[in-house]
Amino acid sequence: MLSLPWPPPPQARVEGQGVTLEYVWDGGVLQGMVHLANPALGSLRLPFAARLRGQRLESLPLPSPALGLEGTLEGVNLEVRLRLLLPQATWGERALGRILEAILLRTLERGLGLMALSSPPNPLNRHP
Repeated sequence: MLSLPWPPPPQARVEGQGVTLEYVWDGGVLQGMVHLANPALGSLRLPFAARLRGQRLESLPLPSPALGLEGTLEGVNLEVRLRLLLPQATWGERALGRILEAILLRTLERGLGLMALSSPPNPLNRHP
């Protein structure tokens, strides 16, 4: 779960070890890009977009690969869950996609110093 202060700044850029998160908050829409460099995944640019409707953050459709964002407004924080959005796939490709998602979320977690980004908990995303 990623916690953003509420209300979020109109734009932000957070950099970490091999990861850059950039976003813009405008008119109830949060959109941006994650730039990621990982030995297993290579160099990735994953866009994301979501709209706040009441207390809920709902992902907006984007062509894959992308990040899906969902969450809720809880007090002074917007609690956000991320997931990797991939194209339609066979059973084996979906399994590989889950492994890639675990690697991606772990890399984001380490690079940005965030904890437990995946939802639900993934056994491949354990802390040492």
